[in-house]
Amino acid sequence: GVSPEAAGLLRLMSPDIDLTGYANPDIISLSFQHWYRYDDCGGDPSFLPDGHIVEISVDGGPYTQITPDGGYPYVLDDICDNPLANLPAYSQNSGDMFVEATADLSMYVGSVIKLAWTVGLDCGNCDPQQMLYLDDVSVTRSLP
Repeated sequence: GVSPEAAGLLRLMSPDIDLTGYANPDIISLSFQHWYRYDDCGGDPSFLPDGHIVEISVDGGPYTQITPDGGYPYVLDDICDNPLANLPAYSQNSGDMFVEATADLSMYVGSVIKLAWTVGLDCGNCDPQQMLYLDDVSVTRSLP
């Protein structure tokens, strides 16, 4: 888990995931459980200063954001230097429980990838109990 307390980025990264042995029409899927809580400074559901996204690095390249199935539920506010400002993200809280997310990674067949869960924070945190926990992360292959 990641327990952030200051402005900036925190990134929890996977090891390399080798997809070079696969070819289309193989379907590669990511699934994971995440439990998160970010400050809302007193329960304001429109205040979205902090949150996390899922990113991918392909063949050693830079990390870029991927979109989970169904998209992200929020767009982060541009407040006080959050490096993820204005990006779609997970924010607020997951209802004090683990929730599942999935994403299609089929377009990366033939590459070596690395996944990251990246937390972006503004400079002021009202809630010192912010957190992100991940569990049951899997990348699976299936045929259409």
